[in-house]
Amino acid sequence: MNHKIVILSAVSLIIAAALGFFFVDFVLKGNLWSLLWALIIGIIYLSLLFIKTTIIKPAWDDLLSITIDVIVISAFFWGNYNIWLWLAALITIIGLWSATSFVQSIVNNVVKIRLFELSRHFFRPAFLALSFFVVAVYLSFINPELLVIPIEPIRYLVDLTAQTTPVKLPMPPEDLADFIYRRLNQTLANLPFQAKVSFLVLAGLIVLSVINSFSFIVSWVGFVISWLIFRLLLAIKFVTIKTQKVEKELIT
Repeated sequence: MNHKIVILSAVSLIIAAALGFFFVDFVLKGNLWSLLWALIIGIIYLSLLFIKTTIIKPAWDDLLSITIDVIVISAFFWGNYNIWLWLAALITIIGLWSATSFVQSIVNNVVKIRLFELSRHFFRPAFLALSFFVVAVYLSFINPELLVIPIEPIRYLVDLTAQTTPVKLPMPPEDLADFIYRRLNQTLANLPFQAKVSFLVLAGLIVLSVINSFSFIVSWVGFVISWLIFRLLLAIKFVTIKTQKVEKELIT
């Protein structure tokens, strides 16, 4: 592993640690600013991983770096770990490595490296893998026995229905939202434990689907950040672009 890879991996490790720090602050304190910072840092992490992927040639070096990054993020949640979170971390590592390996396979078989084309194959699966991990970690902090559906989304849906449909509600929107809130949570409280766990998993999959629907925005933002990182590395001569003549066999 050359010095360039070591430096980039060290920077990636620091960014991964920052991601874990801000995300655990959001999970424990509900600080939305920490969630915003975790999102920004997460995109920066994926952008650096993308650039690093175009430089690292042995795929196993990339796998080692990703594994260490995920372990560092996981360190902030160590006391809450169980077999399912270990499995989620493993799936995340495999997902990120699959995205990087696919990009490397393209880099090794193209004449001219085009970052935009490569980014289209990287950011969506990589963002999905990282999102899967953070959703799994967040759900691990929720006790299924104390599971409660918040009233805010119910009020939003009732108000939206009242404003956008001609259907007359059986009671004022605020009273209807309170009624639905009480009935849903009473039903949820009476469910057996395994059913509550299943409900929690289903909620996690819905959240993951919603997050993944914004992956195209993340892809564009990630590409811009990656391009800026790449231009910076070129400007300071940390990386260079070289041309190489390739001999090709022809049958005549």
